Amino acid sequence: WSEWNAFRTASDKPEPFRFLYVGDAQNSIKSLWSRTIRAAYAAAPDARFIASAGDLVAEGHDVRLWNEWRDAQGFISATMPSLPVVGNHDLHRAPGSPDSKTVLSVSPLWHMLFTLPDNGPDAPEMKGQSYFMDYQGARFVVLDSNVFSNEEFDAAAKQRIWNAQLAWLNKVLANNPNRWTIVLQHQALYSMAQGRDYREMRAALGPLYEKHGVDLVLLGHDHLYSRSHKVAQGQVVDPGAPGVVYAISVSGPKMYKIDEPNRKLMALVVDQTQCFQVIDVAPDALRYAAYAADGAV
Repeated sequence: WSEWNAFRTASDKPEPFRFLYVGDAQNSIKSLWSRTIRAAYAAAPDARFIASAGDLVAEGHDVRLWNEWRDAQGFISATMPSLPVVGNHDLHRAPGSPDSKTVLSVSPLWHMLFTLPDNGPDAPEMKGQSYFMDYQGARFVVLDSNVFSNEEFDAAAKQRIWNAQLAWLNKVLANNPNRWTIVLQHQALYSMAQGRDYREMRAALGPLYEKHGVDLVLLGHDHLYSRSHKVAQGQVVDPGAPGVVYAISVSGPKMYKIDEPNRKLMALVVDQTQCFQVIDVAPDALRYAAYAADGAV
């Protein structure tokens, strides 16, 4: 038997709540990511869940790294559920596997660790990888964005899953009774890491997010922190106008250099800093606060 653990289930009404959002853990998980996730818990012990924007580990096939991920959280993961996003590293298979760079499905370890909603697109590879959850007045749409950013996938499989994901995403965003819509995915539409620019993904997903009034898109992959102004059609718009706010964050110690092309869209960019975010959701407002691992705002 384990120790005693208590958790709280959701209300069936749009009541206020908060959740934690973290970017890539990925490296030195037990030794260095642990300080971020424990600081996040200390800042918001009443958070209902932890949204992780992909690359939870560096090698999705390695059970030792998943053990580090579990150990780094201690009791936290037994009391606070995870809302995980599939990153490109979570797809990795053991070295020498013929599909180590081209596989579309996560390592089997993912499904052993997480029990996730089975309400995703009409593509068996995306089971437990793209899904959505309604929670107290907010719809959380978790999208496996690897197919939109990886050129090495088999072309036919990529096109089939691309189409299935877009059809599903359009339906889930259109038929949404909730006040707020928050999307989680790994790769950024407006990347801030040096040498990255996912034009096809931006062209496919950006108009959908704007059309359906997505409020906030939470991202990882770039190993830095950035938060955009409200953006529509690739331009900063007035805070009162329709548009989307994009955030990129990193909770682990691996860092990348900042690139400049999308800086004009950003309200703030910070590098070389492990971060976590506390997001409060209420019927009339979303409140977003970002912290360094030492607690500085």
